[in-house]
Amino acid sequence: MNILSKSAIAPESDGKSTSAVMEDWYKRVRINIDTHNYAERLYDRRNTVLAVTNICSIVTVAVLASSVSISSAGMKVLVLALALTSAVASCLQLQLSYSEKAAANRLAARQYGALRRAIEVASGLPDRSQERAWQQREIQRQWDFAASSAPNVPERIRMLAKRQSRGRGSV
Repeated sequence: MNILSKSAIAPESDGKSTSAVMEDWYKRVRINIDTHNYAERLYDRRNTVLAVTNICSIVTVAVLASSVSISSAGMKVLVLALALTSAVASCLQLQLSYSEKAAANRLAARQYGALRRAIEVASGLPDRSQERAWQQREIQRQWDFAASSAPNVPERIRMLAKRQSRGRGSV
């Protein structure tokens, strides 16, 4: 979930100095970067677990079928269970599309990373300069785009990122 509103971003909307706004933006963008990085790793791990389960099941069935007599009922049940495990893992991997979710979160983290760098550059400009005002409008535009294209992330991952960010400094 990307929480973003014009009043939350616009420097003139709440009477804060532009430096305070930039510091707030920097903290928020770091949380978004961490959130999407954590989500990417989570989905990538889940995809890997399903792929390994699938491959191990297929290989085990093949080894059992080629080297062991499958005439006993116990062996037939084992081979059937492994084949079903492989089929379920394949279906889950296809339906849950964890690799696509990981890629979408990777892209979102990169977009927020670009925003972080833009905020760092804008923070070095004089407070009331035209260039800084232009930079802030450009950051708002990029942030709106990043927020609209970023996938939703489980709330527990966002909370983890917020807890981790409390120990970090600002710009």
